[in-house]
Amino acid sequence: MRNILATITILAMGAYCHHLEKQIPLADFTRTRKAPMRYCDNLADGFSVAPETFIVYLRPGHSFKHHSHAVGRDMTPYVEHSFDQLYPEKVVYNCVNVNDDLLDAIRNDPGVDWVGCRHTPGAIPA
Repeated sequence: MRNILATITILAMGAYCHHLEKQIPLADFTRTRKAPMRYCDNLADGFSVAPETFIVYLRPGHSFKHHSHAVGRDMTPYVEHSFDQLYPEKVVYNCVNVNDDLLDAIRNDPGVDWVGCRHTPGAIPA
């Protein structure tokens, strides 16, 4: 009986592993929509959106290397800060000097979960 269960387990695992071999990396999929933008509207008084500065949240399992490949350029020069300590299960980073074309490429990466706008405080009221 134990041998039969072991055989069934091995066959099931083989079928499962065979299925994994057919998986397609996220970067090879065509996204039907762009990653959503968050925290860009309805800001509290005294705050504004920081120009060309964003926080990018990648999906769990999507590496920074794969993200750069999907975007079509090395994203390292754009990274101001990485939030590895806060988000150990996924890549989250703050990027700067991101023009509209680069933002579009970032949002078109299927591995991007969402992109957030960074805020700058306005004048502090007296």
